[in-house]
Amino acid sequence: MLGYYKMFLPCFVDTAMSGLPFFYFGYLLKRTPILYPNKYDRYNIAFAAILIGIGLAIYYLSGRQSLRFISNELPRLWLVVMCGCASFVVAALLICKVIKRIPIVSYFGRYSIIVLCIHTPIIELIRSALDKFCFSFPFCAELLILLICLCLIPLFVRFLPWFVAQKDLIPMPSARKAVQFRVQTRKNIHQQKYKMIY
Repeated sequence: MLGYYKMFLPCFVDTAMSGLPFFYFGYLLKRTPILYPNKYDRYNIAFAAILIGIGLAIYYLSGRQSLRFISNELPRLWLVVMCGCASFVVAALLICKVIKRIPIVSYFGRYSIIVLCIHTPIIELIRSALDKFCFSFPFCAELLILLICLCLIPLFVRFLPWFVAQKDLIPMPSARKAVQFRVQTRKNIHQQKYKMIY
């Protein structure tokens, strides 16, 4: 609603609210066998290719509309575009299951919420500094941003864990344990089914 009618909220609150459906989509995915070993893993690349094809088809058939989270502008066919984005997300997850682990990428992925929270002020700082010194080099700004995030992640985990979703701001041990138990039980069930198949 905020993005569709171009209603602005300060401190990127509107952008954060527009991103919530993707977080909820991730929560729903966690309750399915897709993220865990299963008998269909051998077809992950094929499924990923199909989903990428669906995402590209939606992109071109919708007139190349896209979600602009920085300005929180939603296109006219925003629901269709979000379905296209979801196709790309699931395709990326399936490809990640095949690749399994890439050291630095996996580290950033584990603490992606920290990068999400801090990358905007870092980008503005780097851009201002490079413009001031008239320094331009391909991918220089991107590499500096990655290095700064790499240095700041341990500090946030240690000193501000509640700010970056690594620790509860309001401790609720019973609820947290219940969620962890359900997630672990679900993982065990999927792993047992996978072993029985093979």
